[in-house]
Amino acid sequence: MRLLVISEPFDLVLCEVLCAPGTPTRCVSFPGEGFISLVTVVPGHPGVEVGMVGSEGLVGAHLALDVTIEPLHTVVQGADRHYVSRRSRLCSHGQRHAGWCDRPRTRQP
Repeated sequence: MRLLVISEPFDLVLCEVLCAPGTPTRCVSFPGEGFISLVTVVPGHPGVEVGMVGSEGLVGAHLALDVTIEPLHTVVQGADRHYVSRRSRLCSHGQRHAGWCDRPRTRQP
């Protein structure tokens, strides 16, 4: 609920691509009544749907695991309103957890 407070409403469009693999993640999305397919890219073959996110879920949860690059292709399968929180807004509202915000890396080689 805290994340929805800092989110902006947007209308989903059927078949709209929300994210492409390998691109920086700039926001997280909460589908309202619609739903979004998560598709992995298989070279030389059509993609394989590996998940679906509806009103109970979140697209972009990988940010919480410090993964800031999109791992999957996401496409709208059920058009409706959804809510988007930009990564910068997550940081400015105290949601400082792992990849939500830019921070220095402390990993050892």
